[in-house]
Amino acid sequence: TLRNEYTVVPHKYESAFTSFTGAALLDKHSNRFLNITVYETYGTIYGHLQQHGKTIESFDFIVPTETTAEGKPIIVKKYTNYVQVTQWCSTSAPTFLCLHTGTTSTPSCKMISCSAIRNDDFELPSTDLRYKIGYRESLSDSRVWKKYTK
Repeated sequence: TLRNEYTVVPHKYESAFTSFTGAALLDKHSNRFLNITVYETYGTIYGHLQQHGKTIESFDFIVPTETTAEGKPIIVKKYTNYVQVTQWCSTSAPTFLCLHTGTTSTPSCKMISCSAIRNDDFELPSTDLRYKIGYRESLSDSRVWKKYTK
């Protein structure tokens, strides 16, 4: 019998990030995903893809964050995510990746590149591949794969 045990840690602090980069990628199996890196971050990050001024897909992810003895978050310097998406880049309009830290924050948006990756060694992280390259499934959203460094 396999058992998983999880520790639930209440989220008691604001979320933040200073900047981010992103790209929309298409792997050899036609899986669509975003490669997102956020810098100096902690907490929950909300995002969406935008074309023609309209949101075409939304997502969120939690940056695994440790806290100090006083309960303040320890900033993660660089955090990289792969988020599987159903929408793809349009040839008729640029695609923007927008990130924010909550319902009252203004999104920060950047135009992203869209690329098809034909390299046989690269594909959207799967159950077998994720352990080899250090990614694990998010508890909050099964479409999110992540790796982080302090």
